[in-house]
Amino acid sequence: MNQQDLRVAGRQQWICRRLKETRQELGLTLAEVGKKMGASPARVSDIESGYYDTKLSSFLKYLDALKVSLANFAEPMPKSPAPDLEKIKNYKKRNARKSADKESQQSS
Repeated sequence: MNQQDLRVAGRQQWICRRLKETRQELGLTLAEVGKKMGASPARVSDIESGYYDTKLSSFLKYLDALKVSLANFAEPMPKSPAPDLEKIKNYKKRNARKSADKESQQSS
């Protein structure tokens, strides 16, 4: 994994953590946000945990469900230690598995 991949993964972790914190601060459950988005609670959890790259449209639906602005996520990220490499590796593995599963379903 190169430096750019590490920076991107670190940013993704930060944004996903902020999404979850914001939802919890608003007192909303995964199910409530999912209903507002037209998605399952599991999908909302996937978005918050960053298990796979989320489409921009899903991210914007999530923000709409929370009634928060994209500007809430535009503030500078705090300087922090390097992202958890083990989590990043696991994220990449899950992403690869989900992509492979999706491709095999489409070819069936």
